[in-house]
Parts: sequence; C-alpha cells; structure tokens
Amino acid sequence: MSNSIMIIGAGPGVGQAVARRFGREGWQIVLTGRSAGRLAALTAELTEDGITAHAVPALAADRCSQWALSH
Repeated sequence: MSNSIMIIGAGPGVGQAVARRFGREGWQIVLTGRSAGRLAALTAELTEDGITAHAVPALAADRCSQWALSH
C-alpha cells in the first residue's frame, strides 16, 4: 500500500519543498493551490522525477473548493 498526501498551498516556497520531500520518500502527491500554471509545472517536474503527482487548482478558503477537494 502506498501513502498519499494532499499539500494545500503547493505554490512556490514551502509547499513545493514539502511536495519534493514526500515524493522522494515514495508518497503519492495531490497538489492544491490557486495557480493552475504553477501546479501544472510542479506536477510535471515531479512526474519527470518518477513521482506520482496530481494537481487540483483550488482556493482553500472557498467553500466550493473545500467541498470539491473532499469528494
């Protein structure tokens, strides 16, 4: 069984570093954040490194986004 983690705020900085760290340790990554472009770029980078990663553009403070992320 593989582990999965959702990183909220996976834009530049700490979120990206956390994604890379968990990915190197074999976790599957779900990235969320406001910028679809940044998420797509990070997802592509992680995938090129052999890490399973998925991007879900969302605003954590938005109730609709919260619902979508939980279902």
